[in-house]
Amino acid sequence: MLRIAPTRVHRGATRRSEARRAPFRNRRRARPGPLDPSTVQPLHHSDRSDRSDRYDRSDRGGPPRDSAPTPRRGRRRRRLPRHRLARPGRHPRNVDPDLARRVEEAARRLGYRTNHSARALRTGTTGTVGVVVPSLANPYFVQLADAIAQQVRAAGGQLVVSDAANSPAIEAEQIETLLSGRVDGLLVVPVSAAASGVAVRAAAGRAPVVLFDRWAHDSGTVAVTLDNAAAMRLLLDHLDALGRRRIALVAADQASSSGAERLAAFTSARGADATTVLLPSFTTDAGRTAGRRVAERRTEIDAVVCGADVLAVGLVSTLQRSAVSVPGEIAVTGFDDTELLELLDPPITSIRHPLADMAERALTLLQAPAPARAENVERFPPQLVVRASTDAGAQS
Repeated sequence: MLRIAPTRVHRGATRRSEARRAPFRNRRRARPGPLDPSTVQPLHHSDRSDRSDRYDRSDRGGPPRDSAPTPRRGRRRRRLPRHRLARPGRHPRNVDPDLARRVEEAARRLGYRTNHSARALRTGTTGTVGVVVPSLANPYFVQLADAIAQQVRAAGGQLVVSDAANSPAIEAEQIETLLSGRVDGLLVVPVSAAASGVAVRAAAGRAPVVLFDRWAHDSGTVAVTLDNAAAMRLLLDHLDALGRRRIALVAADQASSSGAERLAAFTSARGADATTVLLPSFTTDAGRTAGRRVAERRTEIDAVVCGADVLAVGLVSTLQRSAVSVPGEIAVTGFDDTELLELLDPPITSIRHPLADMAERALTLLQAPAPARAENVERFPPQLVVRASTDAGAQS
């Protein structure tokens, strides 16, 4: 039979426990006294805001509780479900216009801004497209970036533009910087047909990449460009129709695919002995240099095709200072149809790129499966815009 020994309690431990309980045993709960009406303060409705003070963390180095608008506050204000508040900013085409307007008004009133970092964590995308151009000093590339930006904004995204300073090394650095910034895709206008391909191929292995306006050897991706050969034929046929036979080409930057294609098309049409003035860069200063050379040979030349608008601007200004009539003695054309051409006297004939269509196609390819971006060149047809620099009777 199992016996259980009685539990012994040490007398010292019992005394200590009794000593600890003694103060509480004799304590009496204080009873509230009579209420004094003179000490009572009325509670107004406006005093309810004081209850949020205990949640205010500004005295501890943090922001106040109500310092930043949030989607939850926006829903309370407009009485809208969460998915409806968030959707208009992400998918503006799929939302009722009246609902989108109400949500945008509430967001502006509350000062709400989309947290792109939070969106990236949830969806794995940032809605951002990067663009690397050779130089923002050239107005054509500003116009090109604007055409892409319009397409990106219409899709609810954002565009980040970077300048390569006409250097393949800086171009590679800018590509790496944009990819490190978590862009969803990258459009690159390559500086060099020979030297830009290495960096572009490496980037295409990490994210969707499409070349724009130019192509590069061994890039590993598709290029969306203008048909430069067809553009040169349009210009030469136009000048031939005006009776111009002694046509010269002013060009620069043969390292780019577009410059090389335009020179090759001109030489193919006019022969290897045709007059060409090759310059070190696409700038108005280079155009002025070409203008001085053409003015010295004004009896041998009756028309000039410039490989870029910036060259045409510098050339025309120099010819006019040299008392050479444009288009009376020498007709002049550009090649990019930038907006500044219409501001000159005379306005300059040029080639218009279908930039909106090209941008739409390039962005479609960015979102397409990888096989659709296999190395290839897609060429878009050019448009000839005739102005008074070639035809004095043209409507500018």
